[in-house]
Amino acid sequence: MHNVVKSLLPLIWLSLMAASEEGIQILQSPAQVWWTPGQTAQLDCSHSLKVRRVLWYKERPSLQWIYESSPFQPSNGKYSSKVKITANTFSLIISNVQRDDSGVYYCGLVHPNFGSGTRLIVTGEFPTRQNNDMARFLKISSQKPAFENLEYLEIELFIFLYLQFLISIMGIMTVLCESTLRSMDEKHRVSARCYNFPAF
Repeated sequence: MHNVVKSLLPLIWLSLMAASEEGIQILQSPAQVWWTPGQTAQLDCSHSLKVRRVLWYKERPSLQWIYESSPFQPSNGKYSSKVKITANTFSLIISNVQRDDSGVYYCGLVHPNFGSGTRLIVTGEFPTRQNNDMARFLKISSQKPAFENLEYLEIELFIFLYLQFLISIMGIMTVLCESTLRSMDEKHRVSARCYNFPAF
């Protein structure tokens, strides 16, 4: 009987752990943050347990432990923490962020529970300005440059004036020809002839 109970103890322990962890909630906010190089980033984590520390991991591509947030944990130069025990909030502070700090960060408890993760993006511009610049670029690229529009107008104007010039020359030649025929005698008028040019 003693051996049976002893063999069941691990199963009982795992069942108790699973039951206690069902109600654990770990929240990370925001889901995505943008920072420029040289700034200090803050990633927030809160949970429903009364514990005094959380562990922070970075995806590289597997999860790698980077720091422990607790009230008395000293800064290691790159990472530090801001802890509010009464509110169960633990913030990871990343100093002087650079582009290689970009990635997904997870906070977790001593038990195997993790938050949904926060994606840190370190870029030269904030997304609002970046989106505005991209919108302006797309708007400009969708329009023809001003010099191209002027070139098309000049070509159309040249063709129109050239046709008008041809029509005027043909009209003048027709008038001169007819006046010349009138001044000829009947004998020469029979052999001479004016051709009417087609109208455009």
